[in-house]
Amino acid sequence: MVYQRLTSLRSLERFLRQHPEVAQACGLGDRIPSYRTFCRRFQTLEAPAWTAARQLIGTLARRRWLRWGLLVIDGSLLAANGRPPRLKPHPRPATDPDASWGFSPSDGWVWGYRLHGLVTADRATAPVAWRTTTATGHETRQVAPLLRQTPRWRGTRRGWLIGDGTYDSVRLVGLAARKRRRLVAAMYIRRWGKPAMSSARKKRWRFVHSVQGKRLLRRRTAIERDWSQLKHVFLLDPLPVTRLPRVQVYVSLVMLAYLAAVAYNGSMRRSLRAIKSLVA
Repeated sequence: MVYQRLTSLRSLERFLRQHPEVAQACGLGDRIPSYRTFCRRFQTLEAPAWTAARQLIGTLARRRWLRWGLLVIDGSLLAANGRPPRLKPHPRPATDPDASWGFSPSDGWVWGYRLHGLVTADRATAPVAWRTTTATGHETRQVAPLLRQTPRWRGTRRGWLIGDGTYDSVRLVGLAARKRRRLVAAMYIRRWGKPAMSSARKKRWRFVHSVQGKRLLRRRTAIERDWSQLKHVFLLDPLPVTRLPRVQVYVSLVMLAYLAAVAYNGSMRRSLRAIKSLVA
C-alpha cells in the first residue's frame, strides 16, 4: 500500500485483484480478502511493523549503511484526512475526531497529528525511532521515549544529538547524557535581550556559537529532507487514514518501506539516499 502509493484500503483490494502475482507474493493465494478484512487486520500491524523495522535497522547498522554517531531530533505536523471541525457559521464535526489543532512556524495551524522522530545524519538519512501523537503533543515530551527506542551509543566518545531551540533544556541534556549523547540545541537571544544564564547554560551557549557547534547545527537539515521525502513521496501528508491507532500503523509502515528502500539501495550499490526513484 505504501510502496504503490495507494490512498485507501479499498484501492489496495482493487490493486491486488488487478495484480494477482503481487497477491501471490504476499501469500494471499487466489482468494483476495475484502477491504473490511484489511481494515480489521490493519489495526493489528503496529507491533509487527515496529519489530520488522527494528530488525532492519539492526541489519543496516551492522553493514555500516546507517551510522549512529550523529542523530537529529525534530517533530513535524501531518494534516488529517478529511475536513477540520467548524463552529461558525454552521457547526460541523471533523472527519477525524482523534485529530487536533497544532501550530508550527513553517506550516501555521494544522488540523491533524504530530510525528516525532530521530534521523541519522551520516551517510544515509533514515528514521531510527519515531512516535505519532495528536498535534497538541509537545515535542519535548517525546524525547525520552524516542531515546529508549534507540540502542545505547557505545563509541569511544559520546555521540551527538542535534535539535532546534525547542530542545534547549537542562532536563533533556541529562536524558541525552544517560544515553551517552551530547545534546546540541539551537540557542537564540530573545528580543528583550540575553537572559541570565547559569554556568552550565553559558558553557552550552559558547559551544553552540563556536565553529564546531555551528557546523553541527547545520546538520539539522538532514531531518527536514527526510520529512520532505516521507510527506511527498510516501503520501504521509495529508494522511490517507483516520483515527490515531490507524495513523500510527500507517506511519510505521511508511518508515518500514523507507528503511527497506535504503537496504535495497545498499545491496544494489546505489546511492543510499536515492529513495524517490524506487517508489511507484
